[in-house]
Amino acid sequence: MSTDTSQTAATQFIDVKGTSFAYREFGAPSAIPLVFLHHLTATLDDWDPAVLDGVAAKRHVIVFDNRGVGRSGGVTPDSVDAMARDAAAFLDAKGLKQVDLLGFSLGGFVAQRLAVTRPSLVRRLILAGTGPAGGEGISNVAAVLTDAMQKGTAQGKHPKSLLFFSPTSSSQRAGQEFLTRLAARKQDLDTPASNETIQAQVKAITVWGLPSSAKEVDPGAIQQPPLVVNGNHDVMVPTSNSIALFEKAQQCAALALSRLRPRRAVSAFSVVRRAGCALPRLDDAPHGTPQLRYTVCPHRGARDLRRAHRVLRRDGCSPGPQGARHVQRPVLFHVRV
Repeated sequence: MSTDTSQTAATQFIDVKGTSFAYREFGAPSAIPLVFLHHLTATLDDWDPAVLDGVAAKRHVIVFDNRGVGRSGGVTPDSVDAMARDAAAFLDAKGLKQVDLLGFSLGGFVAQRLAVTRPSLVRRLILAGTGPAGGEGISNVAAVLTDAMQKGTAQGKHPKSLLFFSPTSSSQRAGQEFLTRLAARKQDLDTPASNETIQAQVKAITVWGLPSSAKEVDPGAIQQPPLVVNGNHDVMVPTSNSIALFEKAQQCAALALSRLRPRRAVSAFSVVRRAGCALPRLDDAPHGTPQLRYTVCPHRGARDLRRAHRVLRRDGCSPGPQGARHVQRPVLFHVRV
Protein backbone atom coordinates (compact mmCIF):
# COMPACT_ATOMS: atom_id res chain seq x y z
CA MET A 1 0.00 0.00 0.00
CA SER A 2 1.27 3.53 -0.73
CA THR A 3 1.85 6.34 1.74
CA ASP A 4 -1.06 8.32 0.26
CA THR A 5 -3.59 10.01 2.49
CA SER A 6 -7.15 11.12 1.85
CA GLN A 7 -5.69 14.37 0.50
CA THR A 8 -3.23 12.80 -1.92
CA ALA A 9 -4.78 9.50 -3.01
CA ALA A 10 -5.49 9.59 -6.73
CA THR A 11 -8.99 9.09 -8.04
CA GLN A 12 -9.09 5.78 -9.89
CA PHE A 13 -11.71 4.21 -12.12
CA ILE A 14 -12.89 0.65 -12.60
CA ASP A 15 -15.33 -0.89 -15.03
CA VAL A 16 -18.39 -2.28 -13.23
CA LYS A 17 -20.56 -4.17 -15.69
CA GLY A 18 -19.92 -1.60 -18.38
CA THR A 19 -20.09 1.48 -16.14
CA SER A 20 -17.09 3.42 -14.85
CA PHE A 21 -17.00 3.79 -11.06
CA ALA A 22 -14.72 6.35 -9.35
CA TYR A 23 -12.90 5.43 -6.15
CA ARG A 24 -9.86 6.11 -3.99
CA GLU A 25 -7.94 3.72 -1.76
CA PHE A 26 -5.11 4.25 0.67
CA GLY A 27 -3.93 3.35 4.15
CA ALA A 28 -2.04 0.63 5.96
CA PRO A 29 -2.00 -2.89 4.54
CA SER A 30 -4.78 -5.03 5.98
CA ALA A 31 -6.27 -8.30 4.86
CA ILE A 32 -9.80 -6.93 4.88
CA PRO A 33 -10.44 -3.33 3.76
CA LEU A 34 -12.85 -0.92 5.40
CA VAL A 35 -15.26 0.43 2.78
CA PHE A 36 -17.14 3.69 3.36
CA LEU A 37 -20.68 4.16 2.00
CA HIS A 38 -21.58 7.82 1.65
CA HIS A 39 -24.53 9.94 2.75
CA LEU A 40 -27.11 11.93 0.78
CA THR A 41 -25.48 14.40 -1.68
CA ALA A 42 -21.97 13.19 -0.80
CA THR A 43 -19.10 12.38 -3.16
CA LEU A 44 -15.50 11.29 -2.58
CA ASP A 45 -14.61 14.76 -1.29
CA ASP A 46 -17.25 14.79 1.45
CA TRP A 47 -15.58 12.36 3.82
CA ASP A 48 -13.82 14.07 6.72
CA PRO A 49 -10.05 13.66 6.22
CA ALA A 50 -9.67 13.41 10.00
CA VAL A 51 -11.82 10.28 9.96
CA LEU A 52 -10.35 8.70 6.85
CA ASP A 53 -6.73 9.29 7.81
CA GLY A 54 -7.39 8.21 11.39
CA VAL A 55 -8.74 4.89 10.15
CA ALA A 56 -6.10 4.59 7.40
CA ALA A 57 -3.32 4.64 9.98
CA LYS A 58 -4.20 1.00 10.64
CA ARG A 59 -6.58 -0.04 7.91
CA HIS A 60 -6.84 -0.28 4.13
CA VAL A 61 -9.54 2.30 3.30
CA ILE A 62 -11.73 2.41 0.19
CA VAL A 63 -14.17 5.20 -0.66
CA PHE A 64 -16.15 5.20 -3.89
CA ASP A 65 -18.90 6.98 -5.79
CA ASN A 66 -21.84 4.69 -6.38
CA ARG A 67 -23.59 4.64 -9.74
CA GLY A 68 -24.34 8.11 -11.09
CA VAL A 69 -22.68 9.89 -8.16
CA GLY A 70 -19.80 12.32 -8.68
CA ARG A 71 -17.45 11.09 -11.40
CA SER A 72 -19.01 7.63 -11.62
CA GLY A 73 -20.99 6.92 -14.76
CA GLY A 74 -24.56 5.80 -15.17
CA VAL A 75 -27.78 7.04 -13.61
CA THR A 76 -28.30 7.07 -9.86
CA PRO A 77 -31.02 4.55 -8.94
CA ASP A 78 -33.93 5.66 -6.78
CA SER A 79 -34.05 2.65 -4.47
CA VAL A 80 -31.80 1.42 -1.67
CA ASP A 81 -31.96 -2.11 -3.04
CA ALA A 82 -30.53 -1.03 -6.40
CA MET A 83 -27.83 1.02 -4.67
CA ALA A 84 -26.84 -2.03 -2.66
CA ARG A 85 -26.62 -4.15 -5.80
CA ASP A 86 -24.39 -1.53 -7.40
CA ALA A 87 -22.18 -1.39 -4.33
CA ALA A 88 -21.83 -5.17 -4.35
CA ALA A 89 -21.00 -5.09 -8.07
CA PHE A 90 -18.24 -2.56 -7.38
CA LEU A 91 -16.75 -4.71 -4.62
CA ASP A 92 -16.93 -7.76 -6.88
CA ALA A 93 -15.21 -5.85 -9.69
CA LYS A 94 -12.43 -5.00 -7.23
CA GLY A 95 -12.03 -8.70 -6.54
CA LEU A 96 -12.81 -8.33 -2.85
CA LYS A 97 -14.02 -11.47 -1.12
CA GLN A 98 -14.79 -9.88 2.24
CA VAL A 99 -14.96 -6.32 3.58
CA ASP A 100 -15.89 -4.30 6.62
CA LEU A 101 -18.48 -1.60 5.96
CA LEU A 102 -19.06 1.83 7.45
CA GLY A 103 -22.41 3.14 6.23
CA PHE A 104 -23.30 6.72 7.06
CA SER A 105 -26.94 7.85 6.80
CA LEU A 106 -28.09 6.73 3.33
CA GLY A 107 -24.94 4.59 3.26
CA GLY A 108 -26.19 2.88 6.40
CA PHE A 109 -29.36 1.82 4.60
CA VAL A 110 -27.23 0.41 1.79
CA ALA A 111 -24.95 -1.33 4.30
CA GLN A 112 -27.89 -3.04 5.98
CA ARG A 113 -29.18 -4.27 2.64
CA LEU A 114 -25.74 -5.53 1.66
CA ALA A 115 -25.25 -7.31 4.98
CA VAL A 116 -28.49 -9.25 4.45
CA THR A 117 -28.24 -9.98 0.72
CA ARG A 118 -24.47 -10.70 0.68
CA PRO A 119 -23.67 -11.92 4.21
CA SER A 120 -20.47 -13.68 3.16
CA LEU A 121 -19.13 -10.44 1.69
CA VAL A 122 -19.57 -8.37 4.86
CA ARG A 123 -17.51 -9.28 7.92
CA ARG A 124 -18.17 -6.33 10.23
CA LEU A 125 -20.60 -3.47 10.11
CA ILE A 126 -20.68 0.10 11.45
CA LEU A 127 -24.02 1.88 11.08
CA ALA A 128 -23.63 5.62 11.66
CA GLY A 129 -26.39 8.21 11.71
CA THR A 130 -28.81 5.78 10.13
CA GLY A 131 -31.89 3.70 10.87
CA PRO A 132 -34.01 0.71 9.93
CA ALA A 133 -36.44 0.61 7.04
CA GLY A 134 -39.69 2.27 8.08
CA GLY A 135 -37.86 4.19 10.80
CA GLU A 136 -39.27 7.25 12.52
CA GLY A 137 -38.95 10.52 10.59
CA ILE A 138 -36.74 9.13 7.84
CA SER A 139 -39.25 9.84 5.09
CA ASN A 140 -39.20 13.56 6.02
CA VAL A 141 -35.74 13.94 4.49
CA ALA A 142 -36.84 16.21 1.64
CA ALA A 143 -38.40 18.74 4.00
CA VAL A 144 -35.41 18.62 6.37
CA LEU A 145 -32.94 19.13 3.52
CA THR A 146 -34.94 21.97 1.97
CA ASP A 147 -35.25 23.73 5.33
CA ALA A 148 -31.50 23.48 5.96
CA MET A 149 -30.71 24.86 2.51
CA GLN A 150 -33.07 27.80 2.99
CA LYS A 151 -31.76 28.60 6.45
CA GLY A 152 -28.18 28.19 5.27
CA THR A 153 -28.74 30.70 2.49
CA ALA A 154 -30.40 33.15 4.87
CA GLN A 155 -27.64 32.81 7.49
CA GLY A 156 -24.74 32.60 5.04
CA LYS A 157 -23.85 29.10 6.23
CA HIS A 158 -23.26 25.78 4.55
CA PRO A 159 -26.29 23.49 5.05
CA LYS A 160 -24.01 20.94 6.71
CA SER A 161 -23.45 23.42 9.52
CA LEU A 162 -27.14 23.06 10.34
CA LEU A 163 -27.61 19.38 9.53
CA PHE A 164 -24.46 17.96 11.09
CA PHE A 165 -23.89 20.40 13.96
CA SER A 166 -26.03 21.92 16.69
CA PRO A 167 -26.51 25.70 17.12
CA THR A 168 -24.11 25.96 20.07
CA SER A 169 -20.98 28.05 19.53
CA SER A 170 -18.67 25.10 20.20
CA SER A 171 -20.52 22.87 17.73
CA GLN A 172 -20.62 25.55 15.06
CA ARG A 173 -16.90 26.11 15.55
CA ALA A 174 -16.34 22.37 15.10
CA GLY A 175 -18.51 22.55 11.99
CA GLN A 176 -16.37 25.27 10.49
CA GLU A 177 -13.24 23.23 11.20
CA PHE A 178 -14.88 20.26 9.50
CA LEU A 179 -15.72 22.31 6.39
CA THR A 180 -12.16 23.65 6.31
CA ARG A 181 -10.83 20.09 6.31
CA LEU A 182 -13.16 19.16 3.45
CA ALA A 183 -11.76 22.06 1.41
CA ALA A 184 -8.12 21.10 2.00
CA ARG A 185 -7.86 18.90 -1.09
CA LYS A 186 -7.06 21.14 -4.06
CA GLN A 187 -6.38 18.76 -6.96
CA ASP A 188 -8.10 15.81 -8.60
CA LEU A 189 -11.42 16.87 -7.09
CA ASP A 190 -14.64 14.95 -7.49
CA THR A 191 -17.68 16.31 -9.30
CA PRO A 192 -20.48 17.53 -6.99
CA ALA A 193 -23.61 15.41 -6.92
CA SER A 194 -26.04 16.49 -9.63
CA ASN A 195 -29.62 17.56 -8.98
CA GLU A 196 -30.77 14.34 -10.67
CA THR A 197 -28.64 12.28 -8.29
CA ILE A 198 -29.90 14.14 -5.23
CA GLN A 199 -33.52 13.73 -6.33
CA ALA A 200 -33.03 9.99 -6.85
CA GLN A 201 -31.36 9.65 -3.43
CA VAL A 202 -34.12 11.62 -1.71
CA LYS A 203 -36.71 9.34 -3.30
CA ALA A 204 -34.79 6.24 -2.17
CA ILE A 205 -34.56 7.55 1.39
CA THR A 206 -38.21 8.60 1.44
CA VAL A 207 -39.38 5.15 0.33
CA TRP A 208 -37.01 3.45 2.81
CA GLY A 209 -38.58 5.48 5.61
CA LEU A 210 -42.20 4.65 4.79
CA PRO A 211 -43.95 2.33 7.26
CA SER A 212 -44.76 0.01 4.36
CA SER A 213 -41.00 -0.52 3.86
CA ALA A 214 -40.43 -1.80 7.39
CA LYS A 215 -39.87 -5.33 6.10
CA GLU A 216 -37.34 -4.20 3.48
CA VAL A 217 -34.54 -5.28 5.81
CA ASP A 218 -35.15 -6.89 9.17
CA PRO A 219 -32.26 -5.78 11.43
CA GLY A 220 -32.68 -9.06 13.24
CA ALA A 221 -31.65 -10.83 10.03
CA ILE A 222 -28.24 -9.13 10.04
CA GLN A 223 -25.79 -11.88 10.95
CA GLN A 224 -22.84 -9.55 11.59
CA PRO A 225 -22.90 -7.88 15.03
CA PRO A 226 -23.07 -4.19 14.06
CA LEU A 227 -21.77 -1.18 15.93
CA VAL A 228 -24.46 1.52 15.89
CA VAL A 229 -23.25 5.11 16.31
CA ASN A 230 -25.15 8.39 16.29
CA GLY A 231 -25.22 11.90 17.64
CA ASN A 232 -27.45 12.67 20.58
CA HIS A 233 -29.90 14.75 18.50
CA ASP A 234 -29.96 13.68 14.87
CA VAL A 235 -32.18 15.95 12.79
CA MET A 236 -32.04 13.93 9.56
CA VAL A 237 -32.37 10.38 10.86
CA PRO A 238 -33.78 10.80 14.38
CA THR A 239 -31.61 9.19 17.02
CA SER A 240 -34.52 6.99 18.07
CA ASN A 241 -33.77 4.99 14.93
CA SER A 242 -30.34 4.04 16.24
CA ILE A 243 -32.02 2.76 19.39
CA ALA A 244 -34.46 0.84 17.20
CA LEU A 245 -31.57 -0.75 15.32
CA PHE A 246 -29.97 -1.67 18.62
CA GLU A 247 -33.15 -3.23 19.94
CA LYS A 248 -33.92 -5.17 16.76
CA ALA A 249 -30.47 -6.48 15.96
CA GLN A 250 -29.82 -9.90 17.46
CA GLN A 251 -26.18 -9.11 18.08
CA CYS A 252 -25.31 -5.46 18.42
CA ALA A 253 -22.80 -3.25 20.18
CA ALA A 254 -24.45 0.15 20.09
CA LEU A 255 -22.74 3.34 21.09
CA ALA A 256 -24.66 6.57 21.62
CA LEU A 257 -22.26 9.38 22.43
CA SER A 258 -23.34 12.74 23.73
CA ARG A 259 -20.59 15.37 23.89
CA LEU A 260 -18.06 12.76 24.94
CA ARG A 261 -15.08 13.98 26.96
CA PRO A 262 -11.80 12.01 27.01
CA ARG A 263 -11.95 11.51 30.80
CA ARG A 264 -15.33 9.81 30.48
CA ALA A 265 -14.38 7.90 27.34
CA VAL A 266 -12.30 5.12 28.83
CA SER A 267 -15.08 2.56 29.23
CA ALA A 268 -16.48 3.12 25.75
CA PHE A 269 -12.94 3.25 24.38
CA SER A 270 -12.25 -0.22 25.79
CA VAL A 271 -15.39 -1.67 24.24
CA VAL A 272 -14.98 -0.09 20.82
CA ARG A 273 -11.30 -1.00 20.61
CA ARG A 274 -12.33 -4.61 21.18
CA ALA A 275 -14.77 -4.28 18.30
CA GLY A 276 -11.85 -3.46 16.01
CA CYS A 277 -12.67 0.26 15.79
CA ALA A 278 -11.18 3.45 17.13
CA LEU A 279 -13.23 5.60 19.47
CA PRO A 280 -14.89 8.58 17.83
CA ARG A 281 -15.65 11.82 19.58
CA LEU A 282 -18.89 13.57 18.73
CA ASP A 283 -19.22 17.21 19.75
CA ASP A 284 -22.87 18.29 19.93
CA ALA A 285 -23.52 16.12 16.91
CA PRO A 286 -26.99 16.18 15.35
CA HIS A 287 -26.21 13.75 12.54
CA GLY A 288 -23.79 10.91 12.33
CA THR A 289 -20.04 11.00 11.83
CA PRO A 290 -18.59 13.66 9.53
CA GLN A 291 -17.07 15.41 12.54
CA LEU A 292 -15.56 12.33 14.20
CA ARG A 293 -12.18 12.86 15.80
CA TYR A 294 -9.89 10.12 17.02
CA THR A 295 -9.33 10.73 20.71
CA VAL A 296 -6.43 9.45 22.76
CA CYS A 297 -8.09 8.60 26.05
CA PRO A 298 -5.97 8.83 29.22
CA HIS A 299 -6.03 5.60 31.20
CA ARG A 300 -6.41 7.38 34.52
CA GLY A 301 -10.04 6.25 34.51
CA ALA A 302 -9.29 2.66 35.49
CA ARG A 303 -12.51 2.53 37.51
CA ASP A 304 -14.51 3.21 34.33
CA LEU A 305 -12.58 0.51 32.51
CA ARG A 306 -13.33 -2.06 35.21
CA ARG A 307 -16.98 -1.03 35.17
CA ALA A 308 -17.11 -1.54 31.39
CA HIS A 309 -15.73 -5.04 31.82
CA ARG A 310 -18.38 -5.81 34.43
CA VAL A 311 -21.11 -4.60 32.07
CA LEU A 312 -19.70 -6.75 29.28
CA ARG A 313 -19.67 -9.83 31.48
CA ARG A 314 -23.19 -9.10 32.74
CA ASP A 315 -24.48 -8.91 29.18
CA GLY A 316 -22.90 -12.17 28.10
CA CYS A 317 -19.75 -10.77 26.49
CA SER A 318 -16.17 -11.75 26.91
CA PRO A 319 -14.02 -8.70 27.76
CA GLY A 320 -10.98 -10.22 26.08
CA PRO A 321 -9.37 -8.99 22.83
CA GLN A 322 -11.94 -10.81 20.74
CA GLY A 323 -14.80 -10.08 23.14
CA ALA A 324 -16.97 -8.22 20.66
CA ARG A 325 -17.32 -11.36 18.58
CA HIS A 326 -18.99 -13.20 21.45
CA VAL A 327 -21.86 -10.87 22.22
CA GLN A 328 -24.89 -12.96 23.15
CA ARG A 329 -27.24 -10.04 23.78
CA PRO A 330 -27.24 -6.47 22.50
CA VAL A 331 -24.97 -4.11 24.43
CA LEU A 332 -25.82 -0.42 24.55
CA PHE A 333 -23.30 2.12 25.75
CA HIS A 334 -24.93 5.50 26.22
CA VAL A 335 -22.40 7.94 27.60
CA ARG A 336 -23.85 11.04 29.22
CA VAL A 337 -21.85 14.06 30.32
